[in-house]
Amino acid sequence: MKWYVLYTAARAEKQVEQRLMADGVEVFLPLHRTPRKWSDRVKMVEVPLFSSYVFVRCTDEVLRTLT
Repeated sequence: MKWYVLYTAARAEKQVEQRLMADGVEVFLPLHRTPRKWSDRVKMVEVPLFSSYVFVRCTDEVLRTLT
């Protein structure tokens, strides 16, 4: 099994991770906590370290079914 990088739609990384995990694929999505400011508050949110990318570890056959 090899590691691959999948390009996702903007701000859809967590949804793609959940879908792939439900299909039994090993997924790596590095996150980091950062403060985000709204007009009434500041909140710490987890955002992907690499925007629009998800790392998966699978066989070539499984990869073909994903694309």
